[in-house]
Amino acid sequence: MRVLNLSRMLVLALGIGLCPGLALAHHISSSLDGTAPALAAGVDSATTGTMTARLFRDGSTPGTCDTPKAVTSQGNMAGTFRYDTYTITPTSTGCVTISSHYYGGTGNFQVTVYSSFDPTNIKANFIADSNASVTATTREFLSFMAYAGTPYTIVVWNPTSGVEGTPYLFELSDSLARPGDFDGDGYTDTAVFRPSTGDWYVLQSSTNTTVVYQFGVNGDIPIDADYDGDGVTDLAIFRPSAGQWWFKRSSNGVVYGCIFGASGDKPTPGDYDKDGIADIAFFRPGNSNWYVLRSSDNFATYYGYPYGTTGDIPVASERK
Repeated sequence: MRVLNLSRMLVLALGIGLCPGLALAHHISSSLDGTAPALAAGVDSATTGTMTARLFRDGSTPGTCDTPKAVTSQGNMAGTFRYDTYTITPTSTGCVTISSHYYGGTGNFQVTVYSSFDPTNIKANFIADSNASVTATTREFLSFMAYAGTPYTIVVWNPTSGVEGTPYLFELSDSLARPGDFDGDGYTDTAVFRPSTGDWYVLQSSTNTTVVYQFGVNGDIPIDADYDGDGVTDLAIFRPSAGQWWFKRSSNGVVYGCIFGASGDKPTPGDYDKDGIADIAFFRPGNSNWYVLRSSDNFATYYGYPYGTTGDIPVASERK
């Protein structure tokens, strides 16, 4: 059932940087400067180098999980281009969405995915890319299917020949199983969120049938929890491009939205005030502080406190 058009939402609560869910699988930043990038969590290897040609982008739609993208038929662009690579071997099969952000400095960058990367044959083993470069005013998404035990390589390259030093940032999120009781029978249902389409596939334990909901768009992150205290898991997403959080109350079908947090914060919803309703919350790695927007006063106030140190990873849980 198609239940949401995010562009028509009217309920939006604004706060400090307001709203949250689960951390991204990978958050990677570096610079195209000739130095091999550092290994991020979950990355098997990272390299840097130059290539004498790059792919010609034809402006078509980005790669998606539902519609694999064929490599462009256009000729390669000649020149000397700096690239960084990140090779990842997934442990689960599912859709992966890459969100590319501008990181600062000058220039732009492009992200492409290969089953394996050969800088002397840049069309070989192509999987997906977006349809434009990332600049100060554009942000790009692409999605592709990854398979457990089968590595893929993410290549970040500068579209301008001979230019180095471009900073970049991209994030990966996996479309994998989501726990929750979506049909209210007291049992956890098997569920998958597909970022490329914004679809939720829920195998209801009460009927053993699959129900499809549309809630969100490409690039959104699932943050489902019980936000209205009726014992049923609510559909919910975080939209990194705008810092927005949206959830649809299962009790009455009303959609609630807010902005809470900033780039780099790690969303961690849970029942922190013991009212039986999930609170909107996040962990900020920069200062090791936790921030909680209380459900007990209808998400009107928040509080923060320090817990952890540099390098820690937040563990989201409900406090009973």
